[in-house]
Amino acid sequence: MGRAITKIQSIILLVIIVVVAAGSFWYYWSSMPAPSPAPPIKVGGIFHMSTVRGITNKIVMEMWRDEVNKRGGLLGRPVEVIVEDNRGETAANVAAHKKLVTEDKVVLVLTELTSWTLAVMDSAAELYNEYPHLQIATLQNSIVTNEKLLSDYNKYKFFFVANDGTLDTYQRYCESAKYFMTKCGYSKMALLIENMEWTRPYTQGLPKYGLKPLKEAFEEMGMKVVYYALTDIQEKVFFPLFDAIAASGAEFIFWVEQNMDTLTIVKQWATSAAKDIDLFLDGGAVTNYKFWEQTGGACLGVITAGPDVDYIKVTGGEPEFIKKLRDTGYGITMAAYHVYNALLAFEAAVKKAGTLDADKLIQALLEIEINGLLGKIKFKSPPAPDAHRVAVGYPYYIVYLGQWREDGNCKAVWPEEVATIPFVPVKSLRK
Repeated sequence: MGRAITKIQSIILLVIIVVVAAGSFWYYWSSMPAPSPAPPIKVGGIFHMSTVRGITNKIVMEMWRDEVNKRGGLLGRPVEVIVEDNRGETAANVAAHKKLVTEDKVVLVLTELTSWTLAVMDSAAELYNEYPHLQIATLQNSIVTNEKLLSDYNKYKFFFVANDGTLDTYQRYCESAKYFMTKCGYSKMALLIENMEWTRPYTQGLPKYGLKPLKEAFEEMGMKVVYYALTDIQEKVFFPLFDAIAASGAEFIFWVEQNMDTLTIVKQWATSAAKDIDLFLDGGAVTNYKFWEQTGGACLGVITAGPDVDYIKVTGGEPEFIKKLRDTGYGITMAAYHVYNALLAFEAAVKKAGTLDADKLIQALLEIEINGLLGKIKFKSPPAPDAHRVAVGYPYYIVYLGQWREDGNCKAVWPEEVATIPFVPVKSLRK
């Protein structure tokens, strides 16, 4: 009986020892501080936040961030987005860039427009060795940034552009003008160009790239320019201009502009002597999906570049992207496409490189070819004169043209590979 009690006691003692040991083990580990979560990968943007474009760009960056984090992040780490306001000032761009790179430790900085982008390029070059990072420009057309890159490639190798440039735009102007003139059987054109620094390649040509002034190029292609003028972006009265165009016998108005008051232009055109002459406006408010409402339908028949169309599907993701932005109340801008594509390219480069090492990311960016919005994303390599800028032309990134139609929506009409409806001359639409 004593032995039995001893055996039972031994078992009880063993159980007690095991329980105490397990409890001690649990207490030890539960009292240990939890492992720190992986630090986020930070991406920065510098935009003019007093503009619809800037607000939309921020929304797009946050949209991408949420999508990436929902997929598990990058390299097992969450993504964080930091957007700074440049207040429309060059100095503010530089200050914002230094903050993002030296304090926030971002891996990528998105910039916009040419003068601001150039300023950040110099700032980034100064900081690169100590704070290696990438810069991708959006809505930056001028080839001067590419010339700067190639002037000292090792110094500016971190720089890329997510949209078309001067050479691409020049070609688009020629091809689209010829398309509409030929399709309608027109021979006479009015060519208007806003008088700004960015339009110098189109008014003066770029001899070193074999480009003549746009007027000469159009005429060599068989389009007779019967009216030609440079326009002031401050102008508000256009009736005399439209009267002169109508008197010239022009059948098509091709207006190279990005900063003109297109709302006033369209309202006056629709009641002028030139109302039955087809009108192409390159950019501005005319691209916004609310433009029909803003003009009371006066924009019927107007053609524009990269508008907020009601639907377009090139590589697959465009319809959902358009819907998401419209749901915010802002809608599509061409810059929104550029920002999203820049981030998709960065994401693909990080996955390909498997690291955040800037030099390896630069190489990865030059090697990737992925589906983006409005075509595939692929960056050109040196010695192309516009190296580190996206390849342009279907199946790669395209700038589509849309036409305002009877249902109050803008619809893609060119190039034909992505058109959702045929182009119709304004005279026919008014019948």
